[in-house]
Amino acid sequence: MKSVSTLYAKKRFPDLGLTTNGCVKVSLIETTRSPFKNINFKAKLDFLKNIHESWMVGMFKKLVKEEDSAKISESQTPFTHLKEHLQDPIHKGLGRHLQEIELDRASAAIQNLRLLGKAMPKPEFILKPIKRVSRPSIRHLFQETWNSSSSGGHDYEGLSYVSEMEKTFILMDLSKLKEIDINIEDNSAWAQAGATVGELYYRIAENSSVHGFPAGSCTSLGIGGHIIGGAYGSMMRKYGLGGDNVLDAKMVDANGKLLDRASMGEDTFWAIRGGGGASFGIILGWKIKLVPVPETVTVFTVTKTLELDVRNKILWKWQVVANKLVEALFIRVLFSVAVNNGSKTAKIKYVMAWPNSDKRPTRHIIWIRDMYSYMMPYVSSNPREAYVNYRDLDLGKNKKNAKTSFKQAQVWGEKYFKDNFNRSVTIKSKVDPENFFRHEQSIPLLPV
Repeated sequence: MKSVSTLYAKKRFPDLGLTTNGCVKVSLIETTRSPFKNINFKAKLDFLKNIHESWMVGMFKKLVKEEDSAKISESQTPFTHLKEHLQDPIHKGLGRHLQEIELDRASAAIQNLRLLGKAMPKPEFILKPIKRVSRPSIRHLFQETWNSSSSGGHDYEGLSYVSEMEKTFILMDLSKLKEIDINIEDNSAWAQAGATVGELYYRIAENSSVHGFPAGSCTSLGIGGHIIGGAYGSMMRKYGLGGDNVLDAKMVDANGKLLDRASMGEDTFWAIRGGGGASFGIILGWKIKLVPVPETVTVFTVTKTLELDVRNKILWKWQVVANKLVEALFIRVLFSVAVNNGSKTAKIKYVMAWPNSDKRPTRHIIWIRDMYSYMMPYVSSNPREAYVNYRDLDLGKNKKNAKTSFKQAQVWGEKYFKDNFNRSVTIKSKVDPENFFRHEQSIPLLPV
């Protein structure tokens, strides 16, 4: 993959106003960003049909209305790689089996403070695999009670660590399973579920400056849950999603059996690479395919105010040319409201974030729901599509028992997966017929 030249971007997208001085050449790992820390957040995602001028005018008005909301600091923006967020893997030993279990009533890794309040349901206890145990022990544990699993704690609705549909549940916290084994000779790597995206990128870069993995840019994402939801990132136009570049997996099923790709079968292997977390089993690790990357890449950030982009000319042009540019070039647009010396400027972000000190947190939830309703005429329909790694319980929830309703789940399931929802339900019914792995938006069983 050749580095995209500034001249190419200027020629194909002159309205962007890109200059050589606005471009920086860095290594691939330096294009990651620092994670959200100590904030509350709520996210939604839509797939736009066309960016119409009337939509943009109304959207900007709504952004300005939210001008006094919590601001995300500059350290949260892309291309501000901070090495201190890349923790060294210190807990060795997954190998082929689940580790010895440590019982812990302390909090697991929870990234969204909105779901850490006293009123939120808590697990009876937290299991932290750290050393090898026998398969019978795994099977006995699974037969005792319903459980959830968490690798990085990034589920946008907290379904990897809280549950409102179960009175009693335990949490399988995989955050200590961090071993990463890089094999440059055959362009592959094994990464345990608790390793973060940042740790994986760091270990790859330690071994090679011309290898990478196409996944997200946030360094604190747990690789286990990230790939389960597909895993998109800045190289997806060139290499597809992270899930498209998985060669094998280690998973424990509802019977406590340890499975790999061969023993779980191709249908299940397909389902766990995009079908959402905690529906088919607990992922312990992924074998991923490393892809070729240049030693340096070019990154740029172009900031435009409403005054500089009259009639939203740049945004309109972006939607026309973005998918026609060379696959090595990835351009995304972020909207947000900021105040600089008393004047408002516009960027783009479809995530609301606010600190614990905010005295009126519900207004942010109300605002993002209002924005979502406003956008209905301009986005995909029948179904209005969503992305499972941007979990949104506003789309619907399963009932508070093991007998989830197929019809009820179909409402949100088709938004996430479209026709793949029905295939996922068929696979779920075969591999977990008792619906042991369940949560508010888990894949349901076929109707009886």
